[in-house]
Amino acid sequence: MKSNKSGSCQNTKTIVTTYDKYDNQVSKVENSISNGKPLTTIDKYQYTADGKILSDSISIIKQSKWEWGKTLEVIIHKYDEHGNLIYYENIGGEYISNNSKTTRTFNEKNMLLEERKYNSCSDVYKIVEKDSYYPDGVTIKEQETVDWEGDKKVKYGKDGRRLESLILLNGRYTQEIDEYEE
Repeated sequence: MKSNKSGSCQNTKTIVTTYDKYDNQVSKVENSISNGKPLTTIDKYQYTADGKILSDSISIIKQSKWEWGKTLEVIIHKYDEHGNLIYYENIGGEYISNNSKTTRTFNEKNMLLEERKYNSCSDVYKIVEKDSYYPDGVTIKEQETVDWEGDKKVKYGKDGRRLESLILLNGRYTQEIDEYEE
Protein backbone atom coordinates (compact mmCIF):
# COMPACT_ATOMS: atom_id res chain seq x y z
CA MET A 1 0.00 0.00 0.00
CA LYS A 2 1.09 3.48 -0.76
CA SER A 3 0.28 6.52 1.34
CA ASN A 4 -0.92 9.79 -0.11
CA LYS A 5 1.01 13.02 0.44
CA SER A 6 -0.76 13.98 3.64
CA GLY A 7 -0.25 10.56 5.13
CA SER A 8 -3.73 10.55 6.67
CA CYS A 9 -5.39 8.15 4.20
CA GLN A 10 -4.22 5.11 2.30
CA ASN A 11 -4.53 4.99 -1.49
CA THR A 12 -5.29 1.46 -2.63
CA LYS A 13 -6.57 -0.22 -5.76
CA THR A 14 -7.74 -3.77 -6.52
CA ILE A 15 -8.66 -4.88 -10.03
CA VAL A 16 -10.26 -8.21 -10.92
CA THR A 17 -10.68 -9.01 -14.63
CA THR A 18 -12.47 -12.06 -16.05
CA TYR A 19 -12.29 -13.48 -19.58
CA ASP A 20 -14.37 -15.96 -21.56
CA LYS A 21 -12.95 -19.10 -23.20
CA TYR A 22 -12.03 -17.01 -26.28
CA ASP A 23 -9.95 -14.56 -24.19
CA ASN A 24 -12.53 -11.78 -24.56
CA GLN A 25 -12.75 -9.61 -21.47
CA VAL A 26 -16.23 -10.07 -19.98
CA SER A 27 -15.90 -8.05 -16.80
CA LYS A 28 -13.57 -5.88 -14.79
CA VAL A 29 -14.21 -4.75 -11.24
CA GLU A 30 -12.00 -2.02 -9.82
CA ASN A 31 -12.19 -0.98 -6.18
CA SER A 32 -10.04 1.89 -5.03
CA ILE A 33 -9.63 4.36 -2.23
CA SER A 34 -8.10 7.71 -2.98
CA ASN A 35 -7.74 10.35 -0.29
CA GLY A 36 -10.14 8.36 1.87
CA LYS A 37 -12.92 8.23 -0.75
CA PRO A 38 -14.04 4.86 -2.13
CA LEU A 39 -14.64 4.33 -5.83
CA THR A 40 -15.93 1.19 -7.54
CA THR A 41 -16.23 0.70 -11.28
CA ILE A 42 -17.76 -2.38 -12.85
CA ASP A 43 -17.25 -2.94 -16.58
CA LYS A 44 -19.22 -5.67 -18.38
CA TYR A 45 -18.91 -6.79 -22.00
CA GLN A 46 -21.03 -9.02 -24.26
CA TYR A 47 -19.92 -10.52 -27.56
CA THR A 48 -21.48 -12.23 -30.56
CA ALA A 49 -20.74 -15.91 -31.21
CA ASP A 50 -17.90 -14.87 -33.54
CA GLY A 51 -16.30 -12.58 -30.94
CA LYS A 52 -17.51 -9.15 -32.07
CA ILE A 53 -18.47 -6.65 -29.38
CA LEU A 54 -22.24 -6.51 -28.87
CA SER A 55 -22.53 -4.30 -25.79
CA ASP A 56 -20.62 -2.91 -22.87
CA SER A 57 -21.60 -1.15 -19.70
CA ILE A 58 -19.77 0.74 -17.01
CA SER A 59 -21.19 1.22 -13.52
CA ILE A 60 -19.49 3.80 -11.32
CA ILE A 61 -20.19 3.94 -7.60
CA LYS A 62 -18.53 6.75 -5.70
CA GLN A 63 -18.86 9.04 -2.73
CA SER A 64 -21.19 11.91 -3.54
CA LYS A 65 -19.96 15.49 -3.55
CA TRP A 66 -22.86 16.07 -1.22
CA GLU A 67 -23.01 14.79 2.35
CA TRP A 68 -25.84 12.34 1.75
CA GLY A 69 -24.01 9.28 0.50
CA LYS A 70 -22.99 7.57 -2.71
CA THR A 71 -23.89 8.05 -6.36
CA LEU A 72 -24.38 5.44 -9.07
CA GLU A 73 -23.77 6.23 -12.72
CA VAL A 74 -24.36 3.64 -15.46
CA ILE A 75 -23.12 4.05 -19.02
CA ILE A 76 -24.39 1.59 -21.65
CA HIS A 77 -23.15 1.09 -25.24
CA LYS A 78 -24.67 -1.25 -27.84
CA TYR A 79 -23.18 -2.08 -31.23
CA ASP A 80 -24.45 -3.52 -34.50
CA GLU A 81 -22.89 -6.53 -36.26
CA HIS A 82 -20.32 -4.23 -37.92
CA GLY A 83 -19.12 -2.66 -34.67
CA ASN A 84 -20.99 0.63 -35.17
CA LEU A 85 -22.16 2.27 -31.94
CA ILE A 86 -25.96 2.24 -32.29
CA TYR A 87 -27.06 3.02 -28.70
CA TYR A 88 -25.58 5.07 -25.89
CA GLU A 89 -27.21 5.76 -22.54
CA ASN A 90 -25.96 7.55 -19.45
CA ILE A 91 -28.07 7.06 -16.31
CA GLY A 92 -27.68 8.63 -12.88
CA GLY A 93 -24.47 10.06 -11.60
CA GLU A 94 -24.02 13.17 -9.52
CA TYR A 95 -26.71 15.11 -11.36
CA ILE A 96 -29.89 13.34 -12.49
CA SER A 97 -30.39 15.94 -15.23
CA ASN A 98 -27.34 14.46 -16.99
CA ASN A 99 -29.34 11.38 -18.00
CA SER A 100 -29.23 11.03 -21.76
CA LYS A 101 -29.74 8.54 -24.56
CA THR A 102 -28.56 8.48 -28.17
CA THR A 103 -29.63 6.08 -30.93
CA ARG A 104 -27.99 5.71 -34.35
CA THR A 105 -28.71 3.92 -37.62
CA PHE A 106 -26.23 3.20 -40.41
CA ASN A 107 -26.44 2.33 -44.10
CA GLU A 108 -25.01 -0.78 -45.77
CA LYS A 109 -21.63 1.00 -46.13
CA ASN A 110 -21.56 1.67 -42.34
CA MET A 111 -22.14 5.38 -42.85
CA LEU A 112 -24.33 7.22 -40.34
CA LEU A 113 -27.91 7.74 -41.53
CA GLU A 114 -29.58 9.09 -38.43
CA GLU A 115 -28.72 10.03 -34.87
CA ARG A 116 -31.35 10.87 -32.25
CA LYS A 117 -30.42 12.46 -28.94
CA TYR A 118 -32.95 12.25 -26.13
CA ASN A 119 -33.22 14.48 -23.08
CA SER A 120 -33.07 13.41 -19.47
CA CYS A 121 -36.77 13.46 -18.70
CA SER A 122 -38.52 11.55 -21.48
CA ASP A 123 -38.26 9.49 -24.62
CA VAL A 124 -38.89 12.60 -26.72
CA TYR A 125 -35.80 13.34 -28.77
CA LYS A 126 -34.30 16.80 -28.59
CA ILE A 127 -31.91 16.56 -31.53
CA VAL A 128 -32.16 14.53 -34.74
CA GLU A 129 -29.38 14.43 -37.29
CA LYS A 130 -30.05 12.74 -40.64
CA ASP A 131 -27.57 12.12 -43.44
CA SER A 132 -28.34 11.00 -46.99
CA TYR A 133 -25.78 9.77 -49.50
CA TYR A 134 -25.18 9.56 -53.22
CA PRO A 135 -25.65 6.06 -54.77
CA ASP A 136 -22.11 5.05 -53.75
CA GLY A 137 -23.37 5.04 -50.15
CA VAL A 138 -20.28 6.91 -48.93
CA THR A 139 -20.35 10.43 -50.41
CA ILE A 140 -22.69 12.57 -48.34
CA LYS A 141 -25.46 14.32 -50.26
CA GLU A 142 -27.45 16.09 -47.54
CA GLN A 143 -27.31 16.58 -43.77
CA GLU A 144 -30.30 17.67 -41.74
CA THR A 145 -30.30 18.66 -38.08
CA VAL A 146 -33.51 19.28 -36.19
CA ASP A 147 -33.47 20.41 -32.57
CA TRP A 148 -35.51 22.54 -30.20
CA GLU A 149 -34.12 25.72 -31.75
CA GLY A 150 -34.82 25.00 -35.40
CA ASP A 151 -33.89 23.13 -38.53
CA LYS A 152 -30.73 23.12 -40.66
CA LYS A 153 -30.19 21.43 -44.03
CA VAL A 154 -26.87 21.33 -45.84
CA LYS A 155 -26.52 19.98 -49.39
CA TYR A 156 -23.27 18.73 -50.90
CA GLY A 157 -22.08 18.01 -54.42
CA LYS A 158 -20.67 14.66 -55.54
CA ASP A 159 -17.20 16.11 -54.98
CA GLY A 160 -17.98 16.66 -51.29
CA ARG A 161 -18.16 20.46 -51.48
CA ARG A 162 -20.97 22.24 -49.69
CA LEU A 163 -23.49 23.66 -52.16
CA GLU A 164 -26.21 25.16 -50.00
CA SER A 165 -27.40 25.48 -46.44
CA LEU A 166 -30.87 26.44 -45.30
CA ILE A 167 -31.40 27.35 -41.66
CA LEU A 168 -34.73 27.90 -39.91
CA LEU A 169 -34.10 29.47 -36.52
CA ASN A 170 -36.78 31.11 -34.40
CA GLY A 171 -39.14 31.31 -37.39
CA ARG A 172 -36.58 32.99 -39.66
CA TYR A 173 -34.95 31.38 -42.73
CA THR A 174 -31.35 31.95 -43.79
CA GLN A 175 -30.09 30.51 -47.06
CA GLU A 176 -26.41 30.29 -47.97
CA ILE A 177 -25.33 29.25 -51.47
CA ASP A 178 -21.75 28.25 -52.21
CA GLU A 179 -20.34 28.54 -55.72
CA TYR A 180 -16.94 27.33 -56.86
CA GLU A 181 -14.81 28.29 -59.83
CA GLU A 182 -13.70 25.44 -62.05
